[in-house]
Amino acid sequence: MDFFKIIKPTSVLAPYIKHYWIFQSDIKDLRRLTPIGSVELVFHRGDAILSSVNNDMEPLGFIRGQKIGYYDAIPTGTVDMIAVIFQPHGFRSVFNIPTCELYENLTPLDMIGVKSLSELQDKIGNTKDNDLCIKFIDDFFLKQLSITKEYNFNRMDAVISVINTHPIIKFTSLAETACLGYKQFKRIFSEYVGINPQDFFRIVRFQRSLSLLSRKPNMNFTHLAYECGFYDQSHLIHEFKNFTNYNLGNYLTNNSPYSDYFS
Repeated sequence: MDFFKIIKPTSVLAPYIKHYWIFQSDIKDLRRLTPIGSVELVFHRGDAILSSVNNDMEPLGFIRGQKIGYYDAIPTGTVDMIAVIFQPHGFRSVFNIPTCELYENLTPLDMIGVKSLSELQDKIGNTKDNDLCIKFIDDFFLKQLSITKEYNFNRMDAVISVINTHPIIKFTSLAETACLGYKQFKRIFSEYVGINPQDFFRIVRFQRSLSLLSRKPNMNFTHLAYECGFYDQSHLIHEFKNFTNYNLGNYLTNNSPYSDYFS
């Protein structure tokens, strides 16, 4: 049986952290993970999970950077995980590490260079009380924020807001929103979000399609493509295949659409 719960962070952390989630399961099914547009901090409290990223077991604690492709996670036993889902531009402001350095990687926490983060991993691993674990995480980030200086955060916040609310955009206009030249905008965007603006927009567009399908599962594909900003139905199907390796029709037959980004 699966248990899944989303917990919102304190209001002080909300600009940087979207939510936490807890997932527990004793079902050893392969799980396909697709791009969600955010960096994740993951703690394992259960048995090991085999990742197709490097055909190796996931670390007990790691940062999952932005990714443009899918990969598979295969449980070897009981799954018991807690994850922190950052706002798209939140990780850089909390850790003062360029997010682009984490691109397409699972980085063990002891390689991040933050001693207190490794200590947090030990606390989470030795605590079964979910509420207490969330408190540990909240306390850690509240302390982390107090020693971190923000840089260009407000600019990226404005840009992300535009992307979230406009299915069709011009990337030069995003640079204008950030009050930056285009080349400088692309560099700072990658530093904060961890991926270039074009690929991030593609992920958000894909996530928007999942969100719409979760609310309107019988929606016509042509209408769906138009609503989400794809060129046409063929473009929608092509992008969906790129991000999931599933045909859109087959996916809807066997899965319930859910958007991690717009949840």
